[in-house]
Amino acid sequence: MSENPQVGVLLQEYGALKSEQAQRIGFRDNLLYVNIGAVGGVASVALGIGGGGEGLPAAFLLVPWVTAILGWTYLVNDQKITAIRKYVEGDLEPRLRAMLETNDVLFRWEGFHRSDARRAQRKWIQLVIDLSTFVFSGVAALVAHFALTRPAFPTGWPSFVLGGVDAALLLLLAWQFHVSDRDAARAGGVER
Repeated sequence: MSENPQVGVLLQEYGALKSEQAQRIGFRDNLLYVNIGAVGGVASVALGIGGGGEGLPAAFLLVPWVTAILGWTYLVNDQKITAIRKYVEGDLEPRLRAMLETNDVLFRWEGFHRSDARRAQRKWIQLVIDLSTFVFSGVAALVAHFALTRPAFPTGWPSFVLGGVDAALLLLLAWQFHVSDRDAARAGGVER
Protein backbone atom coordinates (compact mmCIF):
# COMPACT_ATOMS: atom_id res chain seq x y z
CA MET A 1 0.00 0.00 0.00
CA SER A 2 1.20 3.49 -0.77
CA GLU A 3 2.28 5.78 2.03
CA ASN A 4 0.44 8.65 0.36
CA PRO A 5 -2.26 9.84 2.83
CA GLN A 6 -4.49 10.83 -0.08
CA VAL A 7 -4.75 7.14 -1.03
CA GLY A 8 -6.23 6.40 2.38
CA VAL A 9 -8.69 9.26 2.02
CA LEU A 10 -9.82 7.96 -1.39
CA LEU A 11 -10.22 4.44 -0.01
CA GLN A 12 -12.32 5.83 2.84
CA GLU A 13 -14.42 7.71 0.30
CA TYR A 14 -14.86 4.48 -1.65
CA GLY A 15 -16.00 2.67 1.49
CA ALA A 16 -18.47 5.43 2.36
CA LEU A 17 -19.86 5.46 -1.18
CA LYS A 18 -20.30 1.67 -1.24
CA SER A 19 -22.06 1.87 2.13
CA GLU A 20 -24.43 4.56 0.81
CA GLN A 21 -24.98 2.54 -2.35
CA ALA A 22 -25.89 -0.57 -0.36
CA GLN A 23 -28.35 1.40 1.78
CA ARG A 24 -29.95 2.92 -1.31
CA ILE A 25 -30.26 -0.50 -2.95
CA GLY A 26 -32.03 -1.88 0.12
CA PHE A 27 -34.34 1.12 0.34
CA ARG A 28 -35.09 1.05 -3.40
CA ASP A 29 -35.86 -2.66 -3.43
CA ASN A 30 -38.15 -2.38 -0.40
CA LEU A 31 -40.23 0.21 -2.26
CA LEU A 32 -41.55 -2.62 -4.44
CA TYR A 33 -43.01 -4.32 -1.36
CA VAL A 34 -44.30 -1.06 0.11
CA ASN A 35 -46.07 -0.36 -3.18
CA ILE A 36 -47.68 -3.80 -3.24
CA GLY A 37 -48.87 -3.37 0.36
CA ALA A 38 -50.20 0.12 -0.27
CA VAL A 39 -52.08 -0.92 -3.42
CA GLY A 40 -53.49 -3.95 -1.61
CA GLY A 41 -54.59 -1.83 1.34
CA VAL A 42 -56.34 0.75 -0.82
CA ALA A 43 -57.92 -1.98 -2.95
CA SER A 44 -59.31 -3.70 0.13
CA VAL A 45 -60.94 -0.43 1.22
CA ALA A 46 -62.21 0.24 -2.29
CA LEU A 47 -63.73 -3.22 -2.56
CA GLY A 48 -64.94 -3.40 1.06
CA ILE A 49 -62.85 -6.47 1.85
CA GLY A 50 -62.31 -7.28 5.50
CA GLY A 51 -64.24 -4.34 6.91
CA GLY A 52 -67.67 -5.88 6.78
CA GLY A 53 -68.99 -2.76 5.11
CA GLU A 54 -69.63 -1.59 1.64
CA GLY A 55 -66.71 -0.80 -0.60
CA LEU A 56 -65.56 2.69 -1.48
CA PRO A 57 -64.58 2.54 -5.18
CA ALA A 58 -63.46 6.19 -5.13
CA ALA A 59 -60.50 5.01 -3.03
CA PHE A 60 -59.06 3.53 -6.23
CA LEU A 61 -58.28 7.11 -7.27
CA LEU A 62 -55.62 7.18 -4.52
CA VAL A 63 -53.63 4.30 -6.02
CA PRO A 64 -52.06 6.28 -8.90
CA TRP A 65 -50.92 8.98 -6.47
CA VAL A 66 -49.34 6.39 -4.19
CA THR A 67 -47.72 4.44 -7.03
CA ALA A 68 -46.42 7.63 -8.68
CA ILE A 69 -44.80 8.86 -5.46
CA LEU A 70 -43.28 5.48 -4.63
CA GLY A 71 -42.24 4.91 -8.25
CA TRP A 72 -40.54 8.30 -8.45
CA THR A 73 -38.70 7.61 -5.19
CA TYR A 74 -37.65 4.22 -6.59
CA LEU A 75 -36.32 5.85 -9.76
CA VAL A 76 -34.43 8.59 -7.92
CA ASN A 77 -32.70 6.02 -5.72
CA ASP A 78 -31.94 3.86 -8.75
CA GLN A 79 -30.32 6.83 -10.48
CA LYS A 80 -28.23 7.66 -7.39
CA ILE A 81 -27.07 4.03 -7.18
CA THR A 82 -25.90 4.24 -10.80
CA ALA A 83 -24.35 7.68 -10.23
CA ILE A 84 -22.24 6.29 -7.39
CA ARG A 85 -20.99 3.49 -9.63
CA LYS A 86 -20.20 5.92 -12.44
CA TYR A 87 -18.33 8.19 -10.03
CA VAL A 88 -16.29 5.29 -8.66
CA GLU A 89 -15.39 4.06 -12.15
CA GLY A 90 -14.97 7.41 -13.88
CA ASP A 91 -13.47 9.64 -11.21
CA LEU A 92 -12.40 7.96 -7.99
CA GLU A 93 -10.65 4.93 -9.50
CA PRO A 94 -8.64 6.93 -12.08
CA ARG A 95 -7.41 9.32 -9.36
CA LEU A 96 -6.44 6.39 -7.17
CA ARG A 97 -4.66 4.63 -10.06
CA ALA A 98 -2.71 7.82 -10.77
CA MET A 99 -1.62 8.08 -7.14
CA LEU A 100 -0.61 4.41 -7.09
CA GLU A 101 1.02 4.77 -10.53
CA THR A 102 -0.73 1.74 -11.96
CA ASN A 103 -2.98 1.00 -14.93
CA ASP A 104 -4.54 -2.02 -13.23
CA VAL A 105 -8.29 -1.99 -12.65
CA LEU A 106 -8.62 -1.51 -8.91
CA PHE A 107 -12.29 -2.13 -8.24
CA ARG A 108 -13.00 -5.09 -10.52
CA TRP A 109 -16.41 -5.90 -9.02
CA GLU A 110 -17.78 -2.58 -10.29
CA GLY A 111 -17.73 -3.95 -13.84
CA PHE A 112 -17.51 -7.69 -13.33
CA HIS A 113 -21.02 -8.23 -11.99
CA ARG A 114 -22.48 -6.44 -15.03
CA SER A 115 -20.58 -8.47 -17.63
CA ASP A 116 -22.64 -11.66 -17.93
CA ALA A 117 -24.53 -12.49 -21.13
CA ARG A 118 -28.00 -12.57 -19.51
CA ARG A 119 -27.79 -9.10 -17.95
CA ALA A 120 -29.68 -7.42 -20.80
CA GLN A 121 -32.50 -9.96 -20.48
CA ARG A 122 -32.71 -9.47 -16.72
CA LYS A 123 -32.80 -5.70 -17.12
CA TRP A 124 -35.69 -5.87 -19.59
CA ILE A 125 -37.57 -8.14 -17.21
CA GLN A 126 -36.83 -5.73 -14.35
CA LEU A 127 -38.19 -2.83 -16.42
CA VAL A 128 -41.41 -4.77 -17.05
CA ILE A 129 -41.71 -5.54 -13.33
CA ASP A 130 -41.06 -1.91 -12.40
CA LEU A 131 -43.65 -0.66 -14.88
CA SER A 132 -46.15 -3.29 -13.72
CA THR A 133 -45.60 -2.43 -10.07
CA PHE A 134 -45.62 1.35 -10.26
CA VAL A 135 -47.54 2.23 -13.46
CA PHE A 136 -49.83 -0.59 -14.52
CA SER A 137 -51.16 -1.09 -10.99
CA GLY A 138 -52.26 2.56 -11.05
CA VAL A 139 -53.86 2.10 -14.47
CA ALA A 140 -55.69 -0.99 -13.19
CA ALA A 141 -56.97 1.03 -10.23
CA LEU A 142 -58.31 3.72 -12.57
CA VAL A 143 -60.04 1.11 -14.70
CA ALA A 144 -61.51 -0.49 -11.56
CA HIS A 145 -62.75 2.86 -10.27
CA PHE A 146 -64.54 3.76 -13.49
CA ALA A 147 -65.86 0.22 -13.99
CA LEU A 148 -67.33 0.13 -10.48
CA THR A 149 -68.69 3.67 -10.32
CA ARG A 150 -69.61 4.43 -13.93
CA PRO A 151 -69.83 8.17 -13.21
CA ALA A 152 -72.04 10.18 -15.53
CA PHE A 153 -70.94 13.45 -17.02
CA PRO A 154 -71.39 16.24 -15.88
CA THR A 155 -72.27 15.11 -12.33
CA GLY A 156 -69.25 12.82 -12.11
CA TRP A 157 -66.80 15.56 -13.06
CA PRO A 158 -64.68 15.17 -9.90
CA SER A 159 -63.97 11.55 -10.83
CA PHE A 160 -63.04 12.56 -14.37
CA VAL A 161 -60.75 15.37 -13.19
CA LEU A 162 -59.00 13.22 -10.58
CA GLY A 163 -58.81 10.33 -13.03
CA GLY A 164 -57.24 12.63 -15.63
CA VAL A 165 -54.66 13.92 -13.17
CA ASP A 166 -53.95 10.35 -12.09
CA ALA A 167 -53.52 9.24 -15.71
CA ALA A 168 -51.16 12.16 -16.37
CA LEU A 169 -49.05 11.21 -13.33
CA LEU A 170 -48.85 7.62 -14.51
CA LEU A 171 -47.88 8.66 -18.04
CA LEU A 172 -45.17 10.92 -16.64
CA LEU A 173 -43.86 8.12 -14.46
CA ALA A 174 -43.87 5.63 -17.34
CA TRP A 175 -41.97 8.20 -19.43
CA GLN A 176 -39.40 8.63 -16.65
CA PHE A 177 -38.87 4.87 -16.43
CA HIS A 178 -38.39 4.84 -20.22
CA VAL A 179 -35.94 7.78 -20.12
CA SER A 180 -33.97 6.20 -17.29
CA ASP A 181 -33.75 2.90 -19.16
CA ARG A 182 -32.81 4.62 -22.44
CA ASP A 183 -30.13 6.76 -20.74
CA ALA A 184 -28.65 3.69 -19.08
CA ALA A 185 -28.49 1.84 -22.42
CA ARG A 186 -26.83 4.84 -24.12
CA ALA A 187 -24.20 5.07 -21.43
CA GLY A 188 -22.67 1.78 -22.42
CA GLY A 189 -24.94 -1.17 -22.16
CA VAL A 190 -27.67 -2.05 -19.76
CA GLU A 191 -26.89 -0.36 -16.47
CA ARG A 192 -30.21 -0.14 -14.66
